[in-house]
Amino acid sequence: ATKTAARAAYLAAWATENVIGDSVAAEARYDSVAGRFPRTVFADLVERRRKSQRDGLLVKMERELKTLGQEVRPEERLYLIAIEPDSLDSTSLSRKYLGFAMRAHRRQQFEAAEELYRASLEEQQGRNGNAHAGLGDAAWRQGYFEDAVDHLRRAVKEKASSLLPQYRLFEYHVQQSQADSANHYLRYITRRDRENPDALSVIDRFPTVASAEPEEIEIDLLETIDLQPSDENLRLPAAFFGIVELPLVRSSVVARYPDDGSDSSSVIVDVLVTMEGRPDSVRAFSGDEPFATEAVRVVEGYRFYAAENRREEPLDVWVEVVIPFPLPTPAAVAEVPETPTVTVAAVAADDTPSAPSASAPAVIETVVVEQVGWSGAPISAAVPLPSPPPAEVLPDPTESAPRVVIFERPFSIRVASYTPGSHWATSTLQALRERGESAFFSPVQVRGERYNRLLVGRWECWEQASTHARRLQADGALEEFAIMRLPYVIADIDVSDSRWSDYTSNGGDRLAGAFETLEEAALLFPVEGQALGIRADN
Repeated sequence: ATKTAARAAYLAAWATENVIGDSVAAEARYDSVAGRFPRTVFADLVERRRKSQRDGLLVKMERELKTLGQEVRPEERLYLIAIEPDSLDSTSLSRKYLGFAMRAHRRQQFEAAEELYRASLEEQQGRNGNAHAGLGDAAWRQGYFEDAVDHLRRAVKEKASSLLPQYRLFEYHVQQSQADSANHYLRYITRRDRENPDALSVIDRFPTVASAEPEEIEIDLLETIDLQPSDENLRLPAAFFGIVELPLVRSSVVARYPDDGSDSSSVIVDVLVTMEGRPDSVRAFSGDEPFATEAVRVVEGYRFYAAENRREEPLDVWVEVVIPFPLPTPAAVAEVPETPTVTVAAVAADDTPSAPSASAPAVIETVVVEQVGWSGAPISAAVPLPSPPPAEVLPDPTESAPRVVIFERPFSIRVASYTPGSHWATSTLQALRERGESAFFSPVQVRGERYNRLLVGRWECWEQASTHARRLQADGALEEFAIMRLPYVIADIDVSDSRWSDYTSNGGDRLAGAFETLEEAALLFPVEGQALGIRADN
């Protein structure tokens, strides 16, 4: 009995951490397992988990997996701005102002950029060529050429390797018809900035310009050269701040399109990622309402892997993230699940996982509807959607009947959702299975209507599922996809019962469907009285 209770308590903690996502409540439950069942294998598991956390092994492994072969979604792409100083020394403050100045400069907010460049110079007068280069470029772009040249020359004097002033000084000497000086800067640029397409175009036209014995280009030809610096010249590398590991998004929140929105938009949000990986001082840098308020709310829900220095010490760093708000299309139907009530059998009341927040962000469900007489590709239709046929009722549970469990490989590729009985859905399912894919349907309810999600595979982590999905996409087997965490499955099904056939991922694993909640699982199989905390072993 003790072992059963310990197992149920441990799995309740696991579900709270991995299904519900409440890390604080999960830690309390793990502590409860160790305290109430000290001489069990589950207490040992808790201690091993604590040791891994102390050693940082879990975070390191997760971070490495996050960066391996993963395409970062736009709303999770972080752009480094600066380090938040841990003291008020002038060099640290100067670098912070410089980072924010360059970001404002990239975003063409020149007045704000100039003010921040000057603040950087006030903190560090000497050896601050980047600030002079920025002031010079900002003045140049606004047409103040004489003021610009003073700063640009100062920038080259303080930091000869800086590329940005070389571009503007090249332009300046071309304007002044000073061919010798223009050729000098042109040679420097073409030798040092081979990643700029403009520089490569110049080399194509004048092959010896970057050689040891360059040709002198006449002024009339110099005037035809269009050579512009890239925005990378307005970014400080991580090494400038002593950063070895850049911050990464650990978990994100999906933005809701505001009810009073009328067009697509995007918001640039500044956020201080703390040493603990939490967002602080979240604020909108640019963007209109009502999108800005929603973008800030979203980023406040993010969690991060913190930046680290060479000694693997975490750092407080400022980053920007761009939150897109595409205009919703009629094909996108918002699926807003109700708050599930989760209970745990044979576990005391304090070990019952709490329900997810009712304010959890909406999941966008792509619903494909067939039109009668249509012989081409499926058309995504606007709501209202056609009523599906009555759902097939599977046998009531008995002592040996299937049961709902938490599965250890919860990630699947979602292709789309279809009305039950859709011929297109069936043909797509069969095409994927003929390729050897573990494709299956799983029911879902969208705005009171039942649909069949078409899913592929079951994986332990997001990265494995994403890598496989991209491979299918490259092969032309998929057009669009999403990776979903669907931890609940129906286990121990009778594979000889043909009514399960479309819902099973593999003929031999005796698993059917994949669901976010117990309520979803009930769409396929009655779960009344089912106990959470039973995990499939295969």
